[in-house]
Amino acid sequence: LGLDEGENDDKNIKEVSNSITIKQVTKDFSVSTLEYVSAKEEHSGTYYCKGEEKKSTNEMAITIFATKEETKALTVNDGVSFTITCWSYKDNFKFYRDDEVFSAYSLEEGSGNDQGSDWKEKTLKLRLTQQQGGKFECVSMFDTFKVSSYIFNINVTPLGDAVITPTEGYPMKPIGEELKLTCNLVAIAEVNLIWMFKEKEVDESKFTNTYVKDKSMQNSILTLTDVKVTDSGSYSCMTVNRGSASSAEVKIFDPTEFTYEETKFEMSGTEVEFVCYGVSGGTSEGTMTVQWGGNTVKLKEDSYEKKEDYSINGFQMDRYEIKYTVSSLDDAGTYGCSSEAYGHKVYSLTGTLDVYTKPKIIIPGIIDDSYTTIEGSEFFVTGQFEVSKDVSADTKMVLVLKRDEESDLERDMPSVKFEDKKIYSIFKVENIPASYTGEYVLKLTAGNKKAESDALPLFVIAEEIETYEESLAVGQELEIVCYTQPGYNINYSIDDKAFNLILSLWKTGATSETMRG
Repeated sequence: LGLDEGENDDKNIKEVSNSITIKQVTKDFSVSTLEYVSAKEEHSGTYYCKGEEKKSTNEMAITIFATKEETKALTVNDGVSFTITCWSYKDNFKFYRDDEVFSAYSLEEGSGNDQGSDWKEKTLKLRLTQQQGGKFECVSMFDTFKVSSYIFNINVTPLGDAVITPTEGYPMKPIGEELKLTCNLVAIAEVNLIWMFKEKEVDESKFTNTYVKDKSMQNSILTLTDVKVTDSGSYSCMTVNRGSASSAEVKIFDPTEFTYEETKFEMSGTEVEFVCYGVSGGTSEGTMTVQWGGNTVKLKEDSYEKKEDYSINGFQMDRYEIKYTVSSLDDAGTYGCSSEAYGHKVYSLTGTLDVYTKPKIIIPGIIDDSYTTIEGSEFFVTGQFEVSKDVSADTKMVLVLKRDEESDLERDMPSVKFEDKKIYSIFKVENIPASYTGEYVLKLTAGNKKAESDALPLFVIAEEIETYEESLAVGQELEIVCYTQPGYNINYSIDDKAFNLILSLWKTGATSETMRG
């Protein structure tokens, strides 16, 4: 028996001396058997046999090969595509899962000729569910022999949830700015993430995918520049096969629609109400700053009423109905509020408050909030109120005398003036008759505001003349009692000639002045 190692000449022929048995069959014919107890790849070649003088007329090419075997353990994510590689001999190839034929794969053949022209690289693309994990085997057969066996013990684990993480301005963003949404997914291998908006795929040029191997994290960032209100809506980040998804509602707003200004002119003692809006809840919780009297103040629990999920310009926000009582002119100035969320101002109210006080009547000589005078006398009535700004040009004051049995009398106050935060007007009353007894009320109109003073009782009395005759001895004491309104002088005379009385005692009371002398 010979092994031809090259060209068909005697130099390349090597005699094989391995275990050979010869069996005599007939007198003229015998059988020779060559046997390798442990064949090796180096035994491959073309075999023939010859007698002492003559070579056999037939040859046999023998290929001895070592079975290609490999075992790997893999962990993949549920529903995520992955590939495995096997080698096949002369396309005799089958794929098994737990010893049963498995055909749920796509095949990509490589050029793999570096292991011999009869060997081809096979790349299998699979996507398994969690229930499909197990033992997978690529097998290549020749005749009844297994020439290659690649075993993959595959463990299929659930894919982590895709989570959209807030970044600058999410999910409320002013128009004209840049919006970034970041999606993270825990994955054993790289996963292809896509973005959806209004049930349509977002163009790939608007997002980037990055796999961070040392953290087993798939990352995708969606970037929208110069956003518009029409960019508002639901954005979803998901795997290509929709195996894991996360959605976020994004609202693009026009700041001018959430910026308000107002002015108020209110009387001291009245309650001022204004409305603010703010965002609250979860990681989006924002802050709200309140101003009153030109200062930042803390919002007290008893100073507002909150209504959650109130709709304003298509947004759901919390509504705060804030109430403050005007205590004095010091409360005049800026009031309002501003709210911030997601790094942006989402609502702003700027108000200007001017304050005026309740009008009042001033008459020199008022005692116990009333005024008494004698008929025929004269006095001055001043109507005034305090104010944080000059509104004299739009102010009208009317002095009204209300009488029990007669009709009311009205008189426009002349020449309204502003000085030192006071608006006032002075009216002179002359030769007042006793029929004017009643109540004075000052009616005020300032811009679109109306107010009235407290009523001031007015008493007009007739002049009283009393005559007394006294006979006194020299050295006796004379007592004279007179009554007058405060602020009026008392004149004394003897025989119609005035004299200065030497006062030994002067006593004052609520309605009288008593002199002794």
